[in-house]
Amino acid sequence: PLSVPEPAPEPEPVAPAEPALREYTVKKGDTLSHIGKVFGVNWRDIASLNNVKNPDLIFPGQVFRIPN
Repeated sequence: PLSVPEPAPEPEPVAPAEPALREYTVKKGDTLSHIGKVFGVNWRDIASLNNVKNPDLIFPGQVFRIPN
């Protein structure tokens, strides 16, 4: 008797990898602490990544890179 091989199972789709960094544009009234809470990241990591010398001095329109 002939045996017919079963077809291979379909590969499961792979979720796209998250980007290493996200971006956020500072809005009026934002603080690094608030931005960190929104993204679930320590504000110090945001400050360090973006070379922020004075964390109390950020401006609307600044674009920060946010680590994942």
